[in-house]
Amino acid sequence: MEVVGEPKTFLAKRIAKEHTRIGFIGGIIYAPRGYGKSSFAIKTLFDLFKNGFGMEESEAWEESLDRLLFDLPDIVNRLQTELDKGEPTPALVGDDAGVYFSGQTYSAR
Repeated sequence: MEVVGEPKTFLAKRIAKEHTRIGFIGGIIYAPRGYGKSSFAIKTLFDLFKNGFGMEESEAWEESLDRLLFDLPDIVNRLQTELDKGEPTPALVGDDAGVYFSGQTYSAR
């Protein structure tokens, strides 16, 4: 995907900037349960795809929701698929990632 516009939100702007440089930016959205972390992430992706990559509104929502992943195997598979294409991954959200990256989960396997 090529950046063709200017996102409005800070995080979407940073993602778009790194995408033009084939760089990487990672972020952690942290807040207590019920504060809207997932909503914030989806709205950030929507801004990136609609205003940064120039998608139509419905396509931007669909792409945003498609990149909201809940299981570690899904995240790994998506990264592998996009790596195989030879294209940079514009954005992914690992929702509730703490469940999969916690020390307790790791030691249980």
